[in-house]
Amino acid sequence: MTANLLIHTPQGFLFVSDSRLLSAQQVFSDQTQKIFRLSDFAACLCSGYAGNGMELPAFFQQHALIFENRSPKQCAITLWEHGFEIFSAFPDNAFTSLVIAGYDNHIPQILRLLLQPTAVSLEIKRFPPIGWFAFGDETFTGIVRESRLLDGIGDLNTALEYARYLVQLSQDLLSKRLPVSPIGGAIQAAVITPDQPFRKIT
Repeated sequence: MTANLLIHTPQGFLFVSDSRLLSAQQVFSDQTQKIFRLSDFAACLCSGYAGNGMELPAFFQQHALIFENRSPKQCAITLWEHGFEIFSAFPDNAFTSLVIAGYDNHIPQILRLLLQPTAVSLEIKRFPPIGWFAFGDETFTGIVRESRLLDGIGDLNTALEYARYLVQLSQDLLSKRLPVSPIGGAIQAAVITPDQPFRKIT
C-alpha cells in the first residue's frame, strides 16, 4: 500500500506521497516515484503500485509529449486510451489507481483512473471544490481523517507541514505494528497553482 494525499486549497493543489514499494512483504525500494507531472497544470498520484517501480516512470518519460498543453481531463482520457499499454508491463494480479488533478483555465479538475488486468475505467470525481483526499493504506487514511488537521486548510505551506507530519506519523505507527511498514522512504511532494505550473518540493 501507500500514503497518498491530494490537498486542494484556495492557493492550489498539493500532491504528497511516500516512496516505499514492497514486494513479498519486503522493502523492494524506498525511492519509488509516485507523483508524476503530466503537463504544466496537470499531475497524478499513483497508489496500489505494483511491478518493479520503473514501469510508470518509463511510460511517462516515453510518452511525455502526448500530455503537453493538455488539461487534467484530457490527460486522464489519454491515460485511459493507453491503459492496457501501461498495464501490460505489470504482473497479472496487479492493479493501479491514478488520481489526476490540476487546472483547466484556472478551473480545478480531479479525476481517477483505475487500471486492472481485465478493464481500464475512468471516473470523473465530483469532489468538493476545496478539501483533502487521502488514498492508500487504511491506517494512513484513518489517521488523516481522525486528526482533522487538514480540514478547512487554506495555506499550501501549512498543508505541506501537516501532510508530512501525517505521513511520518503513519509510518512510525505501522513500523511498531508490522514487521515491515508499507509506508516509508522519502516523502515526495509537488504543487500546482492556478497561475504557476507543476513544481516539485524538496
